[in-house]
Amino acid sequence: MKKPTFPLLFRPIAAIILARPLWVYRQKVKAHLHAIEGALQACKENKERFKKNGLTEYEQLYNIAIYIFLSNHDLTVLQLKLTTEGNPRIQSMYERQIVVLLYESLDDIPVMLGKDFRKNLLKLKEGASLIVELDKITKAISKFKQSHERDLKEIRNVIGAHFDKDVDKYLRVLEKLDHMKVSYLIKDYQSCIANLIGFFTQLITIMGDPVTIFLRLAKSPKYSGGTSSEKT
Repeated sequence: MKKPTFPLLFRPIAAIILARPLWVYRQKVKAHLHAIEGALQACKENKERFKKNGLTEYEQLYNIAIYIFLSNHDLTVLQLKLTTEGNPRIQSMYERQIVVLLYESLDDIPVMLGKDFRKNLLKLKEGASLIVELDKITKAISKFKQSHERDLKEIRNVIGAHFDKDVDKYLRVLEKLDHMKVSYLIKDYQSCIANLIGFFTQLITIMGDPVTIFLRLAKSPKYSGGTSSEKT
């Protein structure tokens, strides 16, 4: 495991120097987590409200938004633990958990943003422009996945989600796990996810518009007396 280390003599000095930046970092992370938790609560409440009123397409959009916010929340917590942990072996454990999260998210997100999601977007007045914006985001996610999928998959399969029974292989992959490389992976992934969170924040604002809600309710089978099928 390649880790930046300080000579034993200088570690107390390094701890003093880093104390203030780490405190500032923790406060920023706590504020970010608080914002995510607020967004999650609002999404869950709105999801239930739209479900009760028969707006199933809104329910699906909120399902995906909740997944994105939860993934970002978990990654933020793991990154905080990784950054503030001084034990290299424990750092390695957090890195492996992060890799598993990245790999699974990269598998799930493109599927969730597929045909059904886009079909529901087109039911909104702003649907066409939203899809143009979404295409740019999914292209960046796809590029990230293509660049890193092989390494992420090996780490996930051998020392992450599963422990390989071949101990030599396990130790070889563990030794290859590079602290700086994982840090750059997190940074690049978070850039993609930040754009996706911005997209869903915009989408939730549009869906919360009273006129938009009224128009969707008017077409909802629960209030229009029609069936669940709808022409777009």
